[in-house]
Amino acid sequence: MDRTRPVYILSVGCGPSTELYGAVQALNDMTISYMGIDRNPIWNEIQNFNIDRFEQTPHIVQYTSEDFFSFIKDRWADILILNYFFSDLIKFSPDITDDFINRLADLINNGIFKWVVINDIPLFYKDGTGYICMEHLAQKLSPAIKVARRHFATPNDFQPIYGTKLPCNLSIPIVEQNVQTFNPFESKGSIQLIIKVNHSQK
Repeated sequence: MDRTRPVYILSVGCGPSTELYGAVQALNDMTISYMGIDRNPIWNEIQNFNIDRFEQTPHIVQYTSEDFFSFIKDRWADILILNYFFSDLIKFSPDITDDFINRLADLINNGIFKWVVINDIPLFYKDGTGYICMEHLAQKLSPAIKVARRHFATPNDFQPIYGTKLPCNLSIPIVEQNVQTFNPFESKGSIQLIIKVNHSQK
């Protein structure tokens, strides 16, 4: 990746942007230009906090409520993030889920993103889960595109093993006392689909 420019990250359905902080830690020697897309105004306060938090740093943090496909037209990103997006999409907007997956697959196959990181809930029902959406998307990708599946928690007897097992401990432990009343998770339990796209350098 070209280290002379920022890493462009686009997060769809970003909510509070927890992945922003993970990206800053993971890419700690690089500048990040982050754009979060979310239409729910419930997140406005914490999104404004995030903008203020990074204002005096080299990183650029922005948000929009624009439609994802309208926004990405004539644009591209190094990394696309869908963090718990699919499980919400299929739960609240099942009628548009298939169309979204088809259009997203077209963007990925056309090289609009270098990486796509999908993180979601480890529910493995036949219908109505992020897992099903992830697998439908994977089936629509070009054979030249590399796909990796990962999980953190050890599955129970009724769950399939979703790809490679990774450590479940938090990369950034939650130690702030003022959030302990909300009982934050102490470990990771999600599943991930990581898509690496080979295309010309932007």
